[in-house]
Amino acid sequence: MSSPHPQASGSTPSASEAVRVYRAPSSSSPTLPPPADDDLKPTPEELKAAFKSTLLGRHGPDAPLLTRALREKEEQRLGLNSSKNRHWDHVKIRIRFSDRTMVEGSFSEADTINKVYEFLESVLDPTVKGKGVVIYTAPPKVEYRRTDAKVNAKTLRQLGLIPSAVVSLRWDDPQMNSNAYPAPIRQDLSSQAQDLPATNVQPPTAPASAPEEKQKPLPKWLKNIVKK
Repeated sequence: MSSPHPQASGSTPSASEAVRVYRAPSSSSPTLPPPADDDLKPTPEELKAAFKSTLLGRHGPDAPLLTRALREKEEQRLGLNSSKNRHWDHVKIRIRFSDRTMVEGSFSEADTINKVYEFLESVLDPTVKGKGVVIYTAPPKVEYRRTDAKVNAKTLRQLGLIPSAVVSLRWDDPQMNSNAYPAPIRQDLSSQAQDLPATNVQPPTAPASAPEEKQKPLPKWLKNIVKK
């Protein structure tokens, strides 16, 4: 019995079998949890432990996907070992279309960007297959052209797309780059779309305000005047 998802030649089984489609997030949907009461706010050590646990443990479709620059900056701030130095059996890549619909696939860190292009082709509607498209990340904007031999010679690890990443698409057809253009994916996949899992990324905390100056005690001679 054949698989419902066609597998591109040479692609990894995980890239063709574990396909997840996420609907475009609604502008009215909360992206962050409501702020906790003052007495329930986590300490800096609790935040550090929670983030470290997230990086090392939550490595699935609900894991927070950060840009490479943000991830490395946060790891450095918390004194964690860089993800560059760890081995990742599964690399999650989410392809974001212009209407913000996302399709997720699983890859090996030894795969090249060509595998991601093959995965993209496997989920596209037949009516748009063959249209020119470039995968890129931003910010900063970095294009991964399929025709660039230097890019194709590098693995996902070497491109910095580990342990997970969100990539965007730029089509040769300007109309397909409009946020009003529906994601051109196969009907059997779009019908399985689900809401994007909520993440527990903490908002940046405001700098602590300077402590109020203690009121200086009244001089004894002034106290006597006040008492009178």
